[in-house]
Amino acid sequence: MAVEREESESQMTDIEIIFRTPSSAECNRIQAAVGWREAPTAVLETAFRNSLVVVCATADGKVIGMGRVVGDLTTWNYIQHVIVLPDWQKLGVGRRIMRALLGWLAEHAPPTSNCALVCRRHNVAFYERFGLREFVAEVPGMRMKLREAVTT
Repeated sequence: MAVEREESESQMTDIEIIFRTPSSAECNRIQAAVGWREAPTAVLETAFRNSLVVVCATADGKVIGMGRVVGDLTTWNYIQHVIVLPDWQKLGVGRRIMRALLGWLAEHAPPTSNCALVCRRHNVAFYERFGLREFVAEVPGMRMKLREAVTT
């Protein structure tokens, strides 16, 4: 398990970025704190198990943020679930999570593979710092819930 340590001047505590899966309780605690819906344990366990890599940001042994990558490690890889507890936002935790995920991808995926994510409008500038760019209008991002699928 790789660990990245950094002393946070603002929090006066060690923040570690650890390559490990959070428990469903840890994940749901963060999701609830940022206004996301909580997810059933079985759903989270399956999502994490099917991820390429998962990282947790911890402080004093408590998970304060997380992120993960899903994909095929060849053509497309998607950064998912990058979330940080509100009290720890704007302190570099999200940046360190992203650096860990992108560093892992740089080591494991060919340089010709794509990396993408979906985020809220107010987070675009954050992700642009890492080289991610919005899709042009001719290539819109799209999504749906499978229960909404129309098969013809």
